[in-house]
Amino acid sequence: MSEVIERVARAMQADAGEPADELYWSTPGTGAGIWRTLAAAAIRAMRDPSDAILDVMHDRIQILVDPAKRTADIQNDRDLWQAMIDAALVGEG
Repeated sequence: MSEVIERVARAMQADAGEPADELYWSTPGTGAGIWRTLAAAAIRAMRDPSDAILDVMHDRIQILVDPAKRTADIQNDRDLWQAMIDAALVGEG
């Protein structure tokens, strides 16, 4: 599961347009932990088939991700979140 969380976190971060390299992901305090937390929350929400759960998760992500620091507006694209999670879960087993 941790590999899936890592893939989703990196996809979220990359889509946001934030520069990052391996040092970013391995250094505490860079924000990588926030992306991992968001990814874990998204994966948990996606495991529940209820659209209401996804909506709650989506609203929380909108609050947690600071729009002022973003170059991409993914926090408002619910379908993109679902597609990223679905893609990350492919091959999990």
